[in-house]
Amino acid sequence: MIKNIVFDIGGVILNDSDEILMKFLNKTKNEIIELKKIVYGKRFKECLLGNLTQKEYMEALVNEFPEHKFEIEKLLMPKYQENVLPLKKETLNIMYELKDKNYKIYFLSNLTESTYYYLKDKLNILDDFDGGIFSWKEHIVKPHKEIYELLIQRYKINKDETIFFDDSLKNVQVGNEFGIKSIQFKNVEDIIKALFEEKSI
Repeated sequence: MIKNIVFDIGGVILNDSDEILMKFLNKTKNEIIELKKIVYGKRFKECLLGNLTQKEYMEALVNEFPEHKFEIEKLLMPKYQENVLPLKKETLNIMYELKDKNYKIYFLSNLTESTYYYLKDKLNILDDFDGGIFSWKEHIVKPHKEIYELLIQRYKINKDETIFFDDSLKNVQVGNEFGIKSIQFKNVEDIIKALFEEKSI
């Protein structure tokens, strides 16, 4: 029986869709795709690993791509986080309903320090979880199996009683390989359906 539910943050709790960025920056889909290649390329991983602050990364990126200074700052400055990564209220509502049914709720997320403080200080939702792992704090990212192991060991979670939701197919595949039932998240119906199939709600 499922007792523990683990959520990714970006794409599940926070909306990181292209459509959000298109509206915020007034850009076309193709323009957003090209911009994301610049801003969220391989070097951005150093921010997710906590090896580089988002501010340091932003300044280096602006120096390299001065023609995109406006867009880079809009995407990476903390004061715009609410526009770039708005809360998915429907997921949060489901999470609270599950907490009321006595499920333990955890997070397992690749996030930067800036987004952590956005969640903690601006949205004030981190205390609503029973625990979790952020990549920037632990210097390890999904889909490395070590980050899944860290969650299980730190909170003494039984893998057989746990289900994990992530919007990344690769992260889901590794979660399943590790032994946690893992489901690719597309919308809140995926949560409800998976738990009904487990006969947990």
